[in-house]
Amino acid sequence: MTRVLGVGGTGAMRALRTLVVLGAWLGVACAGPSYQYEDLPAEPIAIVYRTTQDVELVQDLLKQRAEKGKVKDPQNATFRLEDVGSLFGLYNTKEDRAAGLLGRLALLDAQTRAIELPEFAKKGSRPLAWSPDRTRLLFTNVRRGKPHVFEWHRDTGDVRPVTSRHADHLDACFGPDGSVAFSSVENNRSRVFIWRPGGGPPQPVTPGPFDGQPTWSPTGEHLVYRSMLDRKREVLRVIDPRDPGEPRTLAPGRRPTFTPDGRWVVYSAKTRKGWKLYKIRPDGGGRRRFGESPRQEHQPTVSPDGRFVAYVEETETRRQKIWIRAIDGTGDRPLVFDGDGFQPAW
Repeated sequence: MTRVLGVGGTGAMRALRTLVVLGAWLGVACAGPSYQYEDLPAEPIAIVYRTTQDVELVQDLLKQRAEKGKVKDPQNATFRLEDVGSLFGLYNTKEDRAAGLLGRLALLDAQTRAIELPEFAKKGSRPLAWSPDRTRLLFTNVRRGKPHVFEWHRDTGDVRPVTSRHADHLDACFGPDGSVAFSSVENNRSRVFIWRPGGGPPQPVTPGPFDGQPTWSPTGEHLVYRSMLDRKREVLRVIDPRDPGEPRTLAPGRRPTFTPDGRWVVYSAKTRKGWKLYKIRPDGGGRRRFGESPRQEHQPTVSPDGRFVAYVEETETRRQKIWIRAIDGTGDRPLVFDGDGFQPAW
């Protein structure tokens, strides 16, 4: 019998197996992701960006509010401010503006990690979704005291308003035929509306009372959105926007986004270990978590080629960083190193 390092018998075999397994695990861990940054799609990711100096001021502001008892959930405080407060104008005081809370809309090159600050977007703008051909970007900004949806034409640089009703418009996405689905908040009620080219005024397609964050399948047959059951429970629901009827509930979660082939809905769901990325089919089947990161995972967006997911991770110190992960759940890499980034749209 061959002996290993002078140790024989069953103990030697166990030691050998342990070393082999440990070596294989270390080899995988050290190997890192199976892709390089240069392998990522060239299309830019629209994000909200804060400089390092802005981040420090934001953290000071949140710390002051926590000490005053105004922040009951520090771990989720930053996302509550971003998703709701800034768009409703609740945090547009001089103090908050000085702290850089709103950030700037920016274009992130995933291959080089370079950040461009386009001139069209005012401070406080939030990217929402690109058109299927990548020539137009939907974003929000405050107009006459209310958040509205705008459309930026990448080729010409033109900006035009998409929503004009006397309501708050927070989220929007493109449909495959040029239509736009957007959420509208009025009289403490939120529903999803659809505007169709040449089809008259926007029409409501969800019942409410607290619906938003729509995402439209590439084929046009599914519209998935987030519905608030109460202040703590969020679920994903789906309708056929061509003939809206009673919505179907898919799963608990928020921030849904379709893969380009329409086969999966990627979203963030709350677990015992915090917010994690999941995917589910539009018919409700195949629900599963993908990825094993210990971080809090928010706001997923799928790459145009369907191979990657960019998402926001929130650290214990309330920093917001954009990471990327292969669609199979492997290969996490950071995308923003200098400053913070959130609300990505790819």
